[in-house]
Amino acid sequence: MFTRSLEALEYDWVRQRVADEAMSSLGKQLAHTMLPCPSRQEAEQALAQVDEAYRCLLRAGTPPFAGITQIRPLLSRAKVGGVLGAEQVLAIAQFIA
Repeated sequence: MFTRSLEALEYDWVRQRVADEAMSSLGKQLAHTMLPCPSRQEAEQALAQVDEAYRCLLRAGTPPFAGITQIRPLLSRAKVGGVLGAEQVLAIAQFIA
């Protein structure tokens, strides 16, 4: 039933539109996996977070998202004791900066 509801709402189309607007590869990835909130309470909490983020954007302007890269694989490798090259360490440092 849930799958049929998502199909009726053209939810895949909605996810794609959100992904198209994302400014980073991580944002695009998250957009493709998003699902509707399972309860009204969770939806209201999510909307409150969106409202807060919007107010922050109005107050401080858009954060500089340009150049954000996916560093999860690098962090996973480092976590298990893997060696990172200079370029990989630099990518992590730039992400943090």
